[in-house]
Amino acid sequence: MDLVDSEGDRRGCILMRLRLLSAFAELPQKMPALLEIYRVADTRDDEISIRQVAELFGGDMVVAHAVNNQPLGWLHPYRLQAIEEEIHSLKEQLAALDANQQ
Repeated sequence: MDLVDSEGDRRGCILMRLRLLSAFAELPQKMPALLEIYRVADTRDDEISIRQVAELFGGDMVVAHAVNNQPLGWLHPYRLQAIEEEIHSLKEQLAALDANQQ
């Protein structure tokens, strides 16, 4: 009996990375709403603003914290291109893992 599921762990890592990168890929469309959240946020209550960011991303607090920890100016077209390329690569890796399980 194997106590460590290395394929399952790999799949979980790929899915988490895909989840985060997909959210970052959506940032250009969500930036106006995100800027509005930060503009009206009460500086004394970070919890409210992080929950609003999470709502913007479907209630995902992991994504909200990742987005919140990035400086707003870090998203450049070349980074978006790299993100899209990595998303494509991760989807291919996921498909390969799925093919190996069958």
